[in-house]
Parts: sequence; structure tokens; C-alpha cells
Amino acid sequence: MPAGRRDRLARMRRALSEHKVTTTVFGISLAAILGLGIFAGVSSPGKSGGSSSGAGSSSTSSAESLVGHAGPAFDLAALNDPAGHVSLASYAGQPVIVNFFASWCGPCRTETPLLAQYYSSHHDSVHMIGVDANDSRTAALAFTKKYGVSYPVGSDPAASTASAYGVVAMPQTYFLNAQHKVVDHVYGKVTAGSLAQGVKLMGG
Repeated sequence: MPAGRRDRLARMRRALSEHKVTTTVFGISLAAILGLGIFAGVSSPGKSGGSSSGAGSSSTSSAESLVGHAGPAFDLAALNDPAGHVSLASYAGQPVIVNFFASWCGPCRTETPLLAQYYSSHHDSVHMIGVDANDSRTAALAFTKKYGVSYPVGSDPAASTASAYGVVAMPQTYFLNAQHKVVDHVYGKVTAGSLAQGVKLMGG
């Protein structure tokens, strides 16, 4: 196996040791690494730690291939109202942050309060969508209530939307511009700095 591919596999294994990963998404990702080799790094305009070009980031994740391309469309049942929907299309022509998380995700417990506070202070100018993946509705509802989440959250129990975005571990956050092109990606927890940078890049 080429050295570059061995390195990419080693980074994926480290990510798995730090985060709980859905079996389905991991199977797709591992197959891609070993068989298709699609985990080619794509540079992001961002420079802060945790972003797709920052030091310590997983620059070889399949999610990186989305930077510079349109974010996959999705239409999910609203977490707090199964009869309602949370869709990317409803934000047509507007920049939006898409954050993937789960109640069982340790890093999400420190990241989500930051996102909730940021949205509370900037909801008039910044749009944000949470995607709760591979989780139970009951646990997710308790989690979002505990951390004061007021932005729309879609339920993705089968992780189909997470898979479409190349998410193999959580949290991960995508910054989409008004054309819903991914302009920045943070693998792992966002910081105040990476959040501000992503918002700036997406035109928010």
C-alpha cells in the first residue's frame, strides 16, 4: 500500500479512536480509502486550527472534497416537530452554517453551547442548521434543550445526510455561501476564531 494511503488510513483510525462513528458511514469511508482512494485533500481558504487547511485538521477526509463545491441538498424531519421539515433549499440565496452533531458525541457537548450562544447573538444576520445524526430523538431533544439550541435542527437517524457530506466523525461544520457552495469546513469542534472565519468566508 503506498505510503500516502497508509497515512490517510492511520489518520482515519485516530479519528475513530476519538469519536463514535456510525458503522454505515465508516464502511463507506474505509472502502473509499482502501479501494477508491477518493480521500484526496482539498485546500480550504481557511487558516485557523480545526479548519480544512488548519494544522491538526483531517485534510484527507472525503468531506474536504466538498470545499469549493455545492453542499448536498437535504430535507429532514425537524427534531422538535416530526411533522415539520428542515431543508437546505429553504435557505436559497442565503449563506448558512450546517453543523453535524449527536447527543453521544463528547466534543459536541462543549461545541454546541458555543454555537447556541453565537446563533442567539447573530440570528438576525447568520443562518444555522443543526443535523443530529445517528441518534435517538429523545436523547437529541434533551441534548438541544440542555445546551440552549434555538436554531433549526433536522433529524438524520440513518446518517444519510451525514454520509452525503462525507462525515465520518462528529462534530463537523460546513460554511456555505449564498449559492450553497462550501467555502470552509471545520473537522472537530469549532472555536470562536474558526466560527468567525467561516462566517466571513461565506459572506455572513
